[in-house]
Amino acid sequence: MIQYFSSVLFVEDITASWIFYEELLNQQVEIDYGVNIGYVGELSV
Repeated sequence: MIQYFSSVLFVEDITASWIFYEELLNQQVEIDYGVNIGYVGELSV
């Protein structure tokens, strides 16, 4: 059986979120759709 697990956070200010996750938490972008960003390790905002 295939299972998919993911966390998705919805935010008001995507720019502030980029700064927080990329600069403060050192998350690496895996895929960037502009309004939806997926980080390595399945975290998305």
